[in-house]
Amino acid sequence: NPRGAHTPHPGRCRERERRHKPRTPRHHTRRAIVVAMSDPAADATTKDGAVVSEARDIETRLHTISGRVAQLDMNLRTCSDELTTIASSLARLRAAAASLPPGSEARAAAEKSLYLAQLVMKGAGPAGALEGYLKPRPNSRFMRLFMGAAVDYTSQRQESRLRIKEEYYTYRDTSTWTYLFWPLVLLYLNHVMEKEGA
Repeated sequence: NPRGAHTPHPGRCRERERRHKPRTPRHHTRRAIVVAMSDPAADATTKDGAVVSEARDIETRLHTISGRVAQLDMNLRTCSDELTTIASSLARLRAAAASLPPGSEARAAAEKSLYLAQLVMKGAGPAGALEGYLKPRPNSRFMRLFMGAAVDYTSQRQESRLRIKEEYYTYRDTSTWTYLFWPLVLLYLNHVMEKEGA
């Protein structure tokens, strides 16, 4: 620089450059942000990822539930076999206890244990009545005639058996009036026709 020339301060030069530098309008910046946020490709990718994640979660849950149901079915069959064996043992032991000397301590203890066991079988235990879990007997001729031999119409839960019993009572009470009404109508029509014929 020539001698005596004024040298501008570096900080002032940078401030002037910032002042004269073209700025991007704020509305353009906001518009760019909105466009970036509402990008259809990004939304589609996010939605696709959510669908895939939910589908995989459902598949995993179904596999877990399927394993639980299989284990439950296996346990139920095992319990049914054991209960059927125990039921036959109860009948055999009742006869054996009856053959013991009357008034003996052995007979009293055996009868007490068998009585308590029978109470649990009838529903005194936490699982309710266990008779519904016994292996069903073969269908009678009447049931085989109308439903076949392979149909199992027994219910394992006591709540279901009670509901079916109540439904049967309701049907019986309702159908009784039907069975009484139509024969009376037939008798009345027969009486009217006899009068007209006479």
